[in-house]
Amino acid sequence: SGNSNNSIKTYPAAFENVISVSAVGVSNNFDYIPASYSNFGQWIDISAPGGELSTNFGIISLFPNNSYYSTQGTSMAAPFVTGVAALIFANNPFLTNIEARNILLSQVWDMGANGFDEYYGNGMTCAICAFLRACQNMKISISTNGPTNICQGGSVLLSVPNNFNVT
Repeated sequence: SGNSNNSIKTYPAAFENVISVSAVGVSNNFDYIPASYSNFGQWIDISAPGGELSTNFGIISLFPNNSYYSTQGTSMAAPFVTGVAALIFANNPFLTNIEARNILLSQVWDMGANGFDEYYGNGMTCAICAFLRACQNMKISISTNGPTNICQGGSVLLSVPNNFNVT
C-alpha cells in the first residue's frame, strides 16, 4: 500500500484486481497497531506484520554472508500475504484465483474496529486459518457420460480441468 502514512491511493496496490497490503506494527506495550508509516484507506484489502522500528520491533532481513538487519515497511508485509496465498494454492490447487482470494481475505484476525477498517482492511493475515479453510474447500466430483459398471481389465478416464497433470 505504501509507506507515506496517508490515505492517498498508490498503484499498483489500489488496482481492483490487486491485493493491497498494509503493515502492522507493535507498540511499546507489545500491542499490535497500524504501523506508523503504513498507508491506509478504504482500498486496503488485508494487513500483515511490517515492523515498527520506533519500538524496536523490526522485521529481520537476511543478506549473503550471514548478515542481516532489522527493517520495516509494507514491502516487509506483502511477502507474508504472498506466502499465505502460496499455502492456500499448495493445499488446494483446484481453487480458482477468486476462491483463493476469498479465502485469503476472509481467514484473518480481525484488528481495530470490528469488521473491515481502513488500517487493517479485512484483518491481519492468518496462515493456519487460510490453510485449513483451503483444505475444507477441497471438493472433487466425478461424473460419468457412459456406463458406470467396470469389468476386470476395463479402464476409466478421469479428466481434470486446468491441466493439473492428474492421471
